Amino acid sequence: MLRSAERELGVGDGSLSIQIGRATAERELTTTHRLFMQTATPTMAVERIPQLFRTYHSAGRAEIERASAGGFRVVMHDVVPDTLTHAMALSGFWQRLLELAGGRDVKASVVSCRERGDDATVTILRWR
Repeated sequence: MLRSAERELGVGDGSLSIQIGRATAERELTTTHRLFMQTATPTMAVERIPQLFRTYHSAGRAEIERASAGGFRVVMHDVVPDTLTHAMALSGFWQRLLELAGGRDVKASVVSCRERGDDATVTILRWR
């Protein structure tokens, strides 16, 4: 569905998928997860990513690792669909998650994707 939306409505750079992820986070995190978000720090929010992923996906898992240059790596395992558009939507969701938890200048960058032939789909998260 994301790929179709990108093709029909987007400009082909993944920005529409990111916007969809951010809008989903805004809707879900400010309602369903409101109590957690009221006290969450950015680090607490990152630690919650695997649980949030399981809440919204029936397959795969998200693993959190410290990034060597600071921030965190989110490594996706056995995700369906394991596509770049899905990774971009997730990066938008996580970016908004960190902003809502008080992170400033949040960056969420998809640095590798299995669809492109990489070994894993990985997003780097950084903030101030």
